[in-house]
Amino acid sequence: MIAILSPAMNMAQADTPHLTLTKPVFQKNANKLAKSLQAYSLWELESLLNVNPQLALRAYEAYQNFGKGTGSPAILSFYGLAYQNLNAQDFSA
Repeated sequence: MIAILSPAMNMAQADTPHLTLTKPVFQKNANKLAKSLQAYSLWELESLLNVNPQLALRAYEAYQNFGKGTGSPAILSFYGLAYQNLNAQDFSA
């Protein structure tokens, strides 16, 4: 089964020490995109993404810090309503 969920606006680093994580399939593409987005100023991102200043700041910080740290799976990091009801933390391997 394949399911597609839109990303949520809210996310946080998930606690995953008990999981064996795989490498993202599109890591090279993500790195290239992040590098391009890192070149934008905060104000340019606000306009480009058509978001309010608070969300633009979060996006700006995320792009500037992309690739630094360990990261976590999106399905466990997003905490919008759809993700809360998904209960991904209870999925089996």
